[in-house]
Amino acid sequence: MRDSVRQAAPDWRLATIVHSPGAEAPRQWSGARSTPRVLIATAICLAIVAIAAASAPACVHWFLLPVFVCGVVCCLDGMLLFSGDGRNLFQPVPLLGAFGFYFFFIAPIMHVAVDYWFTSEPWAPQDAPEDWRTWLGLMATINVVGLGLYKLLYPHFTRLFQPRQTRTFSQLNVKALKSYGAMITITMFLLQVYIYYEFGGVGGFVDTFSSRAGHRWFAEFSGLGWLFTLAESFPLLLVIMCSVLFKNHLRRIHPLTLLAYIGATFVLVLLFGGLRGSRGNTIYTIAYIIGIVHLTVRPLRGKLLVWIGCASLLFMYIYGFYKSNPTVFGDPITLINTVTSSESRAQLEKTSGRSLQAVLLGDLDRSDLQAYLLFRLLQEGSDVKLAYGRTYVEGALNFVPYRIFQYRPPGKLMYGTDAVFGPGTYKPGSRVSLKIYGLAGEAMLNFGPYSGAFAFILLAAAVGYVEGLSRRVSRSSDSRCYFLPILSIACVVFLSSDLDNVIFLLSQHALVPFILIKICSSSAHSARAVS
Repeated sequence: MRDSVRQAAPDWRLATIVHSPGAEAPRQWSGARSTPRVLIATAICLAIVAIAAASAPACVHWFLLPVFVCGVVCCLDGMLLFSGDGRNLFQPVPLLGAFGFYFFFIAPIMHVAVDYWFTSEPWAPQDAPEDWRTWLGLMATINVVGLGLYKLLYPHFTRLFQPRQTRTFSQLNVKALKSYGAMITITMFLLQVYIYYEFGGVGGFVDTFSSRAGHRWFAEFSGLGWLFTLAESFPLLLVIMCSVLFKNHLRRIHPLTLLAYIGATFVLVLLFGGLRGSRGNTIYTIAYIIGIVHLTVRPLRGKLLVWIGCASLLFMYIYGFYKSNPTVFGDPITLINTVTSSESRAQLEKTSGRSLQAVLLGDLDRSDLQAYLLFRLLQEGSDVKLAYGRTYVEGALNFVPYRIFQYRPPGKLMYGTDAVFGPGTYKPGSRVSLKIYGLAGEAMLNFGPYSGAFAFILLAAAVGYVEGLSRRVSRSSDSRCYFLPILSIACVVFLSSDLDNVIFLLSQHALVPFILIKICSSSAHSARAVS
């Protein structure tokens, strides 16, 4: 083991993860149930409700009651991000709590306050609820039940996925990483060079993406999915190698210098995947990189998440213009003038349909869509056809190469389009809804309105698995540390997106790093047992 990475685990990881054999796992999140935290979370939610009711009279409605309960439950967990000197920064429960506070509490109130609904889009269903607040309240009630099941069950799933006793851990071997890791990383780099070469360079790639009229971009990119997946893993592989080979240097440098290094990877992420117009892909990769630094190099503070969130929101807003008009990014000076000018920015928002409001209440939220789906399902004489699991089958089969298995059953595209816009609306290639329904929304699309709450059992299982893995990791040199950030991020995506989005996230960001780490890892014995 001379060439293996050896490093003493930070005190906070040993204190929260390593236990004596046979001992009961500590109640890691018990602090969230203490009286002071409950009072603080309740006060925060009450203050927001009071401000909303005072500034927007439409918010004075019973829908605030279940929404308020969701807010308190999520705020309790989300507050943990800012405690413990950042040790909870990439744990799934605090991440879900922070995101859920916006997803279940802030967003529904904002919808009512600003009267923004997806039915105001150019292509929208004809019928809409007379009073959206009623359906937001009913959907929030389903979410209260779902969150209750999640809070009740995830500790049990954590114990289920946590082994009773083990004295070994997986450790990265520096010698193997220098050889195999270098070869794999260089191969991924050359694959991206090949992609740009096939499209006539970076400019030709952007031109192909911009010429979406007539679906030319789809025809050009079709069949390259797995090639994109492999090539776009280059930034992650490079960061993993640097976190091992230059760990001592990265620990000694000034925090601002470290942040500058992380910022430099942003350019790489744009070149390796970002130019395809996927804002989520770019943000998830940067978040994964920050998680790797946090867990394997040096812990970061919870306050960093606030800055990351603000920067991500700004990026999603500005980069939305790239998706609608990539040529805007061709000249940096023109781009700066356009973004800083209120008139030019308003014109871009009008032509692209991508305003800051659309980012906050469209891209980051599913409240109105799930409420509308509930409205359609509970309508008298509802004509919505349930998918009965077909959207999940389709989501899984989409990632099986067509040459291996050609069968593709109708799934989310057909059932989602017909459920929202009416039976018979779906026409492949011309009338297709690409909306994302979220965990509860996709469950209702398959099994009816009351299944939305029970879908949270799957979320509890996913969180329990990641929590169990976290408690099995005994030190920061354990190679399994590299999986924790992306798995915690996947739990958040699991809540807000559909199954195919979760599978895409894991295949895009975890597959190649998993292969690299497995090849370059070996078992080592620990002096202490891990419960």
